[in-house]
Amino acid sequence: MRNIVYIFILFTSFVFAQDYPSTTEEMKLYKKVKSIKESKYKVAENFGVVVKKGLLNTSLFIFDPYGRLKEKNEFTSGGALEKKYIFEFNTRGKCISMNRYNPNGALYGKMIYHYDANEVLQMFTVVDENGNMKYRTVYEYDKKGKLKSETLYKNETQIISYKTFENDSHGNIILENYFADKKKLQLEKTTFEYDKKGNLIKKGNFKIEQPTAKEIKKKMFLVDQITYVYAYDKNFNWIQKTIYKNNVAQEIIERKIEYF
Repeated sequence: MRNIVYIFILFTSFVFAQDYPSTTEEMKLYKKVKSIKESKYKVAENFGVVVKKGLLNTSLFIFDPYGRLKEKNEFTSGGALEKKYIFEFNTRGKCISMNRYNPNGALYGKMIYHYDANEVLQMFTVVDENGNMKYRTVYEYDKKGKLKSETLYKNETQIISYKTFENDSHGNIILENYFADKKKLQLEKTTFEYDKKGNLIKKGNFKIEQPTAKEIKKKMFLVDQITYVYAYDKNFNWIQKTIYKNNVAQEIIERKIEYF
């Protein structure tokens, strides 16, 4: 079981990030955003007040006037470029690839998006710098067009993991079930809660133990609970997010937003 989980982490970390947002709409941004600089800080609590203790890293998002993410640059705490992502779109405004580059300008890998005739995302394929497939993620939707499942493949046939989802009326995922294979061995469950703006405010991570020969039901226990507290600008975009794990402050992310 641990080997399966390790493989999953290895491949997802290779890729950059799953379901990477490529537009201001997907990032739930309001008005015409030109750029965002995000700074992430480690924190500590001082007499009940959360204070920043040191910069961890920064990210710079650059958008075009149509709300499409042109590039994202990630920097170390010292200001050195660590990763660069460049996004490509088709004539209908759909993201078709996300290219990740090393600081020296060399291509590290690419995420290629695949759509159906109605331009609904069906899968994406991750390739290395030579075009060799590293893994593929395939999506399935319900009759209302909401995400129903996600299957991660190591190659054309070998399944690494499988997820099922439940959504609220706005299309936000409120429940994620994680399996080691196609709905046979469930390992984890995650619950999600959102505020009225659609921002994530609470996430519960549950581990699942498989029943023994004498047990009927699986054992499920809460591993940790993550909560998010926001501050907003006049355009209702968040400019500060404080992240808590089991009620203990972990990080603060601050945004500087430039508008067109």
